[in-house]
Amino acid sequence: MGKFFVGKVITSTLVVLGIFAFLSIPHALAAASFYVSPSSGTYAVGTTVSANVMIDSGGDAINAGEGEVFFSSDILEYQSISTSGSIFTFWTSGPSGSSTKVSFGGGLSNPGYSGGAGKVVTITWKAKKEGIGAVTINGNKILANDGVGTNLYNTSSSAHFTISSTGTTEKPGIASPIVQSSTHPNQSTWYNSRSVSLSWSSSGAKEYAYSYDRTSLTDPSGADSPTTNRTYDVASDGIWYFHVKGKTGHS
Repeated sequence: MGKFFVGKVITSTLVVLGIFAFLSIPHALAAASFYVSPSSGTYAVGTTVSANVMIDSGGDAINAGEGEVFFSSDILEYQSISTSGSIFTFWTSGPSGSSTKVSFGGGLSNPGYSGGAGKVVTITWKAKKEGIGAVTINGNKILANDGVGTNLYNTSSSAHFTISSTGTTEKPGIASPIVQSSTHPNQSTWYNSRSVSLSWSSSGAKEYAYSYDRTSLTDPSGADSPTTNRTYDVASDGIWYFHVKGKTGHS
């Protein structure tokens, strides 16, 4: 999935391949990752900063994950951790937090989770003083729901929050939209169906502009909408692109 910035919004592009033939290819396990959402934002000293630890399963179903979150304890003071809305339904470790890190380990039953926006936990800090508060994830495991627990973990991305000494707290940045398709889930595979179902989400976004065409670099325009799903009937075989950008709403 290609992602690129457009002005003050963030755009994601999903490639959909569609011809009338199935390709028989071996299935390779994907590389799963942890990330922080939102990944940036500006806050006033004394206010709270909240961020979600997220999982991108890389296209395969997963049923467990484990890791530690480290943060700039001189800038961010740990307050609490919440499992509300988590994809995990049970916990093997914690989750727990301290003045320097947060630890978690959990799982869920069959069929597991497959997607790019699986929330694990929400962490809340207090902005202690002016500076840049870095949040990094040391991921240990993201296990495949394959019967043998193959570790799919590959990488983690970090977040950086700016703490200002005075002034009004700015809204967190918009996370890059996560686009998924229930009918055409793998961008590297050809499908025989011309009916394409798509859904998308972005932390911090209230409205979206989106389009579907044969061009890879389209900047989606048109009326902004809170809609987060759409089905298209493709007119012809070939490579098609879905584009979406998230916005905070009307100014």
